[in-house]
Amino acid sequence: MIPTTENDIRKDNPAKEANYHESLKDQLRISAEKKIKGVFLAKTRSINLIVDLFLNDIPMGFEIDHTFSFEELYVLKELGLLDVLNNLQKGEQQHIQTEEIDAELKQYSSYGFSLSLFAVKDLDEKKQKLTEQLEQGSFFKTFSQLSEGHKPGTMSKSTEKFLKFSDDFLLNAVCFSRFNLLPTGYSYAYQAEKLSLEEWAKSTLLKTCREAAIYNEKHEILKITFVLAKGVELNLLPIGDSIVNDDNLLDADWQLAISSSLEPNMLEVANQSNDSRCEAFINRPTGEILIEALNSAKLKFSKDFELFLIEGRSQGFTDRFGGPYTQISRVLAKILWSGDMSKIKSIFVNQKNEMPDVKELRLLAEYPNQDNALCALQAILMQLIDKTVDDQSSDITATSDSIGVRDGACFDVTSYFCQAFQCGNLYQKIINGKRFLIKTCGSHTLINLTPVWFNGIELPKGSLFTTVNNDEFAFLRLTPFTFDNREDMVSAFGTEIIKAEEGGDNVLSVVNYIDRVVV
Repeated sequence: MIPTTENDIRKDNPAKEANYHESLKDQLRISAEKKIKGVFLAKTRSINLIVDLFLNDIPMGFEIDHTFSFEELYVLKELGLLDVLNNLQKGEQQHIQTEEIDAELKQYSSYGFSLSLFAVKDLDEKKQKLTEQLEQGSFFKTFSQLSEGHKPGTMSKSTEKFLKFSDDFLLNAVCFSRFNLLPTGYSYAYQAEKLSLEEWAKSTLLKTCREAAIYNEKHEILKITFVLAKGVELNLLPIGDSIVNDDNLLDADWQLAISSSLEPNMLEVANQSNDSRCEAFINRPTGEILIEALNSAKLKFSKDFELFLIEGRSQGFTDRFGGPYTQISRVLAKILWSGDMSKIKSIFVNQKNEMPDVKELRLLAEYPNQDNALCALQAILMQLIDKTVDDQSSDITATSDSIGVRDGACFDVTSYFCQAFQCGNLYQKIINGKRFLIKTCGSHTLINLTPVWFNGIELPKGSLFTTVNNDEFAFLRLTPFTFDNREDMVSAFGTEIIKAEEGGDNVLSVVNYIDRVVV
């Protein structure tokens, strides 16, 4: 008996369906763990970079620009050059030559200085001493020990006190600076306020901790929390029953705790917008039903595309040009232009990791479901399977020129069309009796308002085209405007929609405009 419903098909392959989906979810979890470990590794390595970047990478006699950051001023202090810099006025420079060092300093602006080292006695020993001082500081030492044994998704605490800010304001400020915990703009403050480096470190640490503190109703500090990355926190906790407030926080003993959460690191992240996130494609309705369809056809994602699904980029795919659904539609566009069905293997392969045959692709295209986004892909795939080489029927002229289908088809197409609508740069254009919306700002791309025949297949509304030679066109990919509701848009395009919305764009305003034009 041939399965005729989605439930029948699921019952026929329950173990295999679950195994592949679970395998992808396991990969997603492992990737999240690696991201968290990567955050801690980057922080611990950042301390070593203080000396490496300041001293190791400076060729003798070569002038290098620096900012008034704690770590660079700290190294300058250890070299015995800080007082010289503090006595310089903007635009002044001074040559320093002693038994220990031959160098030149210049204050080039209110934000930084330049340094030329000509000779430094026992440079390697000085670098080693600086590195040891930084690594043996209580903050860095305890953080390194905790992070090394930290299990992602848990909290790790130091077993005893690890930090009193007043023990070494400057060294603690250096570590906080390298961990990117200090507020921006501190470079200028050092010159403007004319404080000693230690006084500046003390005032900056106090301000930073107060801003990150969580208080109870008595204005006592329960903890100080810093976000190192999405889902990764560093907490300072008062020791035992000690009472800490704004007045004594720099003199109090603090316990260190680091915590991490897997969930935020398993989400899809928008291109160039780390805060715009949504459920990963494999866990959204369209992704889940696509995996079911692949199981039914005895297919799977290619290894490179699997990596893209999990990591957001791979050798063959980049988030710059969209998420998984966008990439699939883009590959179909490439096949439509070239007539080369073998390009599908960049997305889908059979169980032998080879190019799927026509029977397998047909099973994928015919898999019964009610997901609008998957149905749109299936309709295009089925037509490509059945398309004859000679069939080039089109409502608009299909270009024969060689083009990159990435042209004008980047991740932010949705935002660009929304912004064009808001700015009055979105117009209806009739081409051979077919209605399109053309965007006259930025890349002049357009979307069809009703289905159109193009190079032998019917493309749904909301397909993205670019113009070639003024009167020819190339299909680039599907867009969220293929669908009428936000649910389908997010299910297919994920963070492309989230980023647009969080950027203040109203995606449905364009949909409503399209409805008014078509009626």
